[in-house]
Amino acid sequence: MYQWWTENYKMYSAFGLTEKDFRQMLYSSKLAVRHGIFDLLSQVKDSQIPFIVVSGGVKDVIDVVFYDLMKEFERDSQPFNLGDYEYLKHQYTLEVLSNTFIFEDRLNEKTGE
Repeated sequence: MYQWWTENYKMYSAFGLTEKDFRQMLYSSKLAVRHGIFDLLSQVKDSQIPFIVVSGGVKDVIDVVFYDLMKEFERDSQPFNLGDYEYLKHQYTLEVLSNTFIFEDRLNEKTGE
């Protein structure tokens, strides 16, 4: 797992992708989820049951997938907006625990460059 993670991280870093580039790649891909996900989202939202996703995958991918699912469930087709995603995560009591890419543009925001 460690080798997979480091090699993938090196590969993505070599491309110099920004967070925006990465999200655009995800939007244009064909990711599939299991049957019944909309029933699960409905139950979680209606019952306010904590919904925690624990994954060895990449949080940035999981976030985009769930954001798209929740937007589709809400019948909203606006592009990704972090504020909207945080709001939707709260509505669906969603928390994602996973590996996260640290993009250079994120680092620059934190350091003020």
